[in-house]
Amino acid sequence: MYFVVSFQESRRRFVSIASRKLPTLRNRNPMTSMLMKIGTPAALRVFVVLAAVCSTKNILSSILLEVPTTAITATKVASTVTNTDTDKYCSDSKMLMPLCLSCIPGLTMNKRTSTCELSKETNEIRKTLFRTAAQRRMPNTCKVYMYLGTDTLRHRQEIVGKILDEIKPKRVLDIGSYTSPIHSFMSFCPESVFMIEPCGELSHKGATPWMSKEVTCNNGSSNSTSIHNVLPKSIKTFIHEPHLQHFDAVVCIGCDKNHGPSWEELMTMPRPLHIFLEFSMIAFQDDYPVQNMTGCSLVQSTDFDFSDCHDCGFHDKKQQSQHGKKRKLVIFHCEEFPQDGNREAESKATLAPYCDNVQENTYRSMACAAEENLFADHIHDTALMAVNAMSDIELKDENTIRERSRNMKKYVGDGGCTLAEKLKVSRTWWNTTENSRRLEKAYSFLENAQASVDPFETMCLAANARNQFTAADPHEIMVKPLYESIQLYQSSLQKSISDESIADMGYRFRLKACPPFLDNEYINEVAEMEHILPNGRNLDHREFRSVISFNPYRSLMTFESVQSRVYRKRILIDVGANGFAASPKQLMDNYAAFGKPFDEVHMFEPDIDGMQYIPKMYQKDTTIEFHHQFVKVATRKIEDDVLMWIKQNVHKDDFLVLKFDVDEGTRGPTMEWGFLGDLIYSDVLTLVDEFYTELHYRAQEIRWKHETHSARQRYDVVRQLRACGMAIHDWP
Repeated sequence: MYFVVSFQESRRRFVSIASRKLPTLRNRNPMTSMLMKIGTPAALRVFVVLAAVCSTKNILSSILLEVPTTAITATKVASTVTNTDTDKYCSDSKMLMPLCLSCIPGLTMNKRTSTCELSKETNEIRKTLFRTAAQRRMPNTCKVYMYLGTDTLRHRQEIVGKILDEIKPKRVLDIGSYTSPIHSFMSFCPESVFMIEPCGELSHKGATPWMSKEVTCNNGSSNSTSIHNVLPKSIKTFIHEPHLQHFDAVVCIGCDKNHGPSWEELMTMPRPLHIFLEFSMIAFQDDYPVQNMTGCSLVQSTDFDFSDCHDCGFHDKKQQSQHGKKRKLVIFHCEEFPQDGNREAESKATLAPYCDNVQENTYRSMACAAEENLFADHIHDTALMAVNAMSDIELKDENTIRERSRNMKKYVGDGGCTLAEKLKVSRTWWNTTENSRRLEKAYSFLENAQASVDPFETMCLAANARNQFTAADPHEIMVKPLYESIQLYQSSLQKSISDESIADMGYRFRLKACPPFLDNEYINEVAEMEHILPNGRNLDHREFRSVISFNPYRSLMTFESVQSRVYRKRILIDVGANGFAASPKQLMDNYAAFGKPFDEVHMFEPDIDGMQYIPKMYQKDTTIEFHHQFVKVATRKIEDDVLMWIKQNVHKDDFLVLKFDVDEGTRGPTMEWGFLGDLIYSDVLTLVDEFYTELHYRAQEIRWKHETHSARQRYDVVRQLRACGMAIHDWP
């Protein structure tokens, strides 16, 4: 559905009005002609209104055939929220607010019907609960534990609600909300509340097990709103999903390690956070700590004895309610994850063969200095420090990751997409008038991609088309099919993301905490980005064996919610540019294809090859500067420290994309790990909106022998940064 509200306005009347306004365009669809006349940006604003006027399917379809893809995409996203008197929903109530781009967790996309349906896991849980409730003389309901809904036992939520009002969390995870969701006991209005409850209808008193809406808070401020999401699923699987991000408070009242989270599972959640655990002392007192544990400080401990509860029904043996009598509430504040005291020494021993007696002013010396910076007090995060990638445990995990990546592969046939192309990007400019066959081939890829119904085949064909058009001259003409290829790939990428399975590996390399200067401005968009894959390469590598690809990135500017924001400038800083036709141009194209070109591009690169020619089209509205130099990490000199350069040249109201890929050879330490540590523990991170980096590690599959970092280490670190809400991408 492309519109939220509809007005009963006839097509005849609209055609008549439009034809009078634009008499020279009578032969075209009048609505489309009007949009084309005023241009895409204004057309987007008009399109929403006009689409609402046209309630017939035929006229809407004819418009969609003629309006550019970018206009359709932006309008569709902008029109996915439905307003009631007080609340806002996605126009499809099964989609997750506020972006309305994916099914509410607990629901999965049915490929055949293109609708969200309860997952197999959720259906099985609900069957069990309904069956148990019936055995306890409560048929046709999910209410298994009647005593939990009594006023007496709600005293637990009242206590927790008051403490939450004091700490004022922005994001709350309410595990097992049942009939007493914690937000209903709070005066403070969090930005969002996620309620994990397979019987979600009990939590929002609605007809469906799911719910996602924006509500106006009843705290005296009419401007205060909160996103309430009821997720009909188990926390056991939700902890592995991209929507489990940084929650300031995790509440589990009625906690049970068998059906709810274990302490070990809770410890995988990004820090800092408060944890509220309430459980039966009869059944689970040995399953949860009651003292300081795993870097979490015990803030409060309260014992409850509800044995004399008059409305709990403890006398009814069929209710099996003995667990409701003696209970305990413990509250923890978890700051930094405990660090292994031996890791620094182990890391230095791993680096020694490469860094001891290293020659000054060489790349190796700069890489070693970057690695050693991770030992500095302001960073000292053992998750980032060098590790012996040849140890038994790392080699075992490397094999597990390789096998897991192979099992995740979806594209099973060539189906018209020739893998012989290997998706290699053309970095040599070619003239279309002198290479008619090559041009014909490029258009053939694009046309086949447009006709394909399989998202992975579409991505393969669109990527091949892009790789031809990217270096085609004249650029002013070839940019149109180039952008169409990028848009088409992105559209299919979004479909593949919604159906992507998530690896359920935990974390061995634990970050101390989320980056202290990360403001979570894009936390909702980050949850919808391309997934972090186990093998460290991108989706094109897994599916099409392309070692390098500039395609499979769901950048921030592909989201309408980010496109609609106002920035002072859009800036790209590419450190390790490797020639204009490589990453600088590819990143510029990725953003310009969605109508958001960069105002400034800064390329840092010591090698001048590939920098001599920059097409005039790319310089027309963009200031492009080539910084012919080496960079170093943590020198705090503006001459060679990128972070210092950013601090002096980038404004807080700018939109900054930073790419860092600075390596030499396939063996030994590289600069990226040290730079990553320097960035995430620096206040400069507040100026960086989006970050692309290639973390080097031992990867036998692509002949990397960087034995100072491991595949598991990269996978753990990047996943955790995403979970914190950082817009980071594996590159390229």
